[in-house]
Amino acid sequence: MPTRIEALWTAKDVAIYLQVSLSWVRHATAEGQVPHHRIGHNVRYEPEAIRAWIVSQRAQVARVIPARPRALPERR
Repeated sequence: MPTRIEALWTAKDVAIYLQVSLSWVRHATAEGQVPHHRIGHNVRYEPEAIRAWIVSQRAQVARVIPARPRALPERR
């Protein structure tokens, strides 16, 4: 039985999925931060690759140790 292939996403689809602006998606794509494919002059995104990228971003954030909050100076 053939597996169902999910349609590729546009930048607008990615922006909606990530709940970010379209300009952020375009900038992150141009910087090579977001996995994408160029098809002629068009840019498309594999939904599964975007989902995996999100998981990897969460893992990177989880590895960052938060700084200890500094004590505020006492008021006199």
